[in-house]
Amino acid sequence: MGVYKIIILIYCLFFFNFIKAQENTTSSYINKYKGIAIKEMNRFHIPASIKLAQAILESGSGQSKLAKKAKNHFGIKCHSNWSGRTFYQDDDEKDECFRKYKKARASFRDHSLFLKRTRYSSLFDLSLNDYKGWANGLKEAGYATNPEYANLLIDIIEKYDLTEYDNINPYRRLLFAKSFGYPYLAGLGLNYFQKRHYIYSDVQFSVAYFQIKTGYSKNIYSNLYIGLNTGGLFAYNLERTYHLSTEASYCFQSINKRPSLIIVTIGLQSLPFKRYSEIIPDGYFWNELSSKFFVSKEHFMPYINFTISNLD
Repeated sequence: MGVYKIIILIYCLFFFNFIKAQENTTSSYINKYKGIAIKEMNRFHIPASIKLAQAILESGSGQSKLAKKAKNHFGIKCHSNWSGRTFYQDDDEKDECFRKYKKARASFRDHSLFLKRTRYSSLFDLSLNDYKGWANGLKEAGYATNPEYANLLIDIIEKYDLTEYDNINPYRRLLFAKSFGYPYLAGLGLNYFQKRHYIYSDVQFSVAYFQIKTGYSKNIYSNLYIGLNTGGLFAYNLERTYHLSTEASYCFQSINKRPSLIIVTIGLQSLPFKRYSEIIPDGYFWNELSSKFFVSKEHFMPYINFTISNLD
């Protein structure tokens, strides 16, 4: 009897360790690919939770032969319109053709494009937060033959709390921002960012003065924005005045370990009521440089700025 208890105990410990290892593998997989899922969500309106759950289920958290050998994380087969590389393995039938990619990132993008087909069009009427609707819609549209496919996706989403990534949307968030550039070397601020515009307020410091400003930028094409900002400019010699700036910005999302929204801005700052010579010391490098490009150097100053906001 004692021997049986020992065998059962060993079996239980083995099973527990196996489950724990599987959970750790899945958690690592989520951390590795959540940034890509968020980026695809913002571009194609596919919930990050759904994309991650499908990838976990279809690829065994990246451990399947198809994921390792073909970088195919969604089990997408070749179909008649596929002209890329291929990989063959048994599935519903023997030796079936699957799509093969150079990188996992390409598999995530192809999955987004795959779901933009007509058969899945009704899914895009659903909210990004309706993960159950998306799961059931995928099953009804025939993404998989498993009758429990929708429930499996829902279980994964709820077990790993994947819905938190559906709310990481840089296009409707109040974001803390840090910046650097020239002549403003460093700064801190807040951005309220939407798809068609963003509003911001920040304080930035240069070697000769600092500014407090508020601005508005509007989307004109793709990730390109143009805008205005105004505020106060304060010199360390206690001089102060107001400024008005026009600028162009390019916004994009970084998907490294910590997803970030990055804004690259170039602009022209003007002083309506004072001259820069009253604010900036003689021989200041940026003032000398700007004089080569602007006739009215006393009233205009070019600038470049990089703003970073973490999306986690």
